[in-house]
This record gives sequence, structure tokens and C-alpha cells, in this order.
Amino acid sequence: MAEGLPSLQPLTPHGGRRMEQAVTAIRAAIDDGRMKPGVRYSVYQLAESLGVSRTPVREALLRLEEVGLIKFEARQGFRIQLPRSTDIADIFAVRLALELPAVRRAAATADPRLTEALRAERALMLDAARTGG
Repeated sequence: MAEGLPSLQPLTPHGGRRMEQAVTAIRAAIDDGRMKPGVRYSVYQLAESLGVSRTPVREALLRLEEVGLIKFEARQGFRIQLPRSTDIADIFAVRLALELPAVRRAAATADPRLTEALRAERALMLDAARTGG
């Protein structure tokens, strides 16, 4: 039997596709800690909590399984997955490969007014960090 599901807000009828709403609701529950890694959850309970049929919930969970966020267990429900350290390292490497050249290009072509505004913002952040405010 699946463990207790946290309180989730029912999906709104005018919020777009139910599957996309379910993905958003589940991700939010994972992000804010209402749904915990390793805990077994029931598709039936999740659908009931969200106030929708199982079909959009299953579709949302399949999408989340594709990105490695959840794992289905045969006839047992699903569990939230923690990323492996190798996954985190791979993501970090890709971000470095993409973001650093983009920042260099943006810095080389930045408008002088933008550059000055960013320097002023940086000074404010450094001051706030020094003073704790």
C-alpha cells in the first residue's frame, strides 16, 4: 500500500491541459518537500488529490519518469528519485560548456549603460553581503 500523500490543491478547470497542470503540481510538491524521495505514492491517490482522472496523472508521471524524476514500481505506484552524483556532474559540465561562452559573448557586446548598471548592482550586492542586509 502506498504511503500517505500530502495535501495537494485540486487542478483548476481553466488552467490549461490537465497533464501539464499535473506535471506542474507534482514538480511543485517535490520542490517544496511535500513529496519526498524514496516514499511510495499511489497514482490513484494522486489523481484523487488533484481532483482529476488517472489518465492525465499517468501521462504527467510518464513525462517525469522520462526525465528521471520518478520511478514506477510494478503495480506498486511510484517513488520520487534523487539525482545521482554522476547526473549532477553531467548537468554541471553541460551548463559550463553552454553558459560560459554565452556570457563571454554577451559581455563582449554589452551596451555600456548595461555594463554600468550591472556594476552598480554588483556593488549593492557586495555591500549587502558585507553588512548582512
